[in-house]
Amino acid sequence: MEQKQNLQKQTTNIIVGLQESKHREYSDAVKHFKTLLECDQFLVTGGMALHAVGLYKNYNDLDILLVNPSEESKKLIRKLMEASPAKTKCDKYSEAEIGLIGITQFGNIKVDFFSTYTQSGVRVKHLTTPCGLDITLPEWSFEFKRKANRPKDWIDLYGIAKSICDKDEFLNKMMTSNK
Repeated sequence: MEQKQNLQKQTTNIIVGLQESKHREYSDAVKHFKTLLECDQFLVTGGMALHAVGLYKNYNDLDILLVNPSEESKKLIRKLMEASPAKTKCDKYSEAEIGLIGITQFGNIKVDFFSTYTQSGVRVKHLTTPCGLDITLPEWSFEFKRKANRPKDWIDLYGIAKSICDKDEFLNKMMTSNK
């Protein structure tokens, strides 16, 4: 029994260590691109943002939203795509459709860059995590997943909805709540 508990403790320590390492790697990528890319706001969106608010268990890429990116930033992203192409590509979507302006690879991390445009001085509503990471509100990621209309995105949305309130819990509350 004690041996099993020690093994579980070691496994937990390994998992926590890997999560911390992954977080550091992603944080380094965010700092790197935030330094390079000129825009009105630099926000993390997608799985990492949803993970930060507890709505997503795991993230496997880095999604960055550039608000009013400069032309120089867009050119730099195109150069990065040539110099460090992502292992997976997404040619189906354009900037006009979902705001995707580029996909590149940063070490082991696939990085998707999105853009949005606002009037001068108008800021995109966001949250700042305790570690200082500026992230989009969950609604932003939900809207992107709807627009992308990929099966994997609908599976993500369904999983998030179920984590908040599953069908049985919903029906039970509807039947027993006061009118």
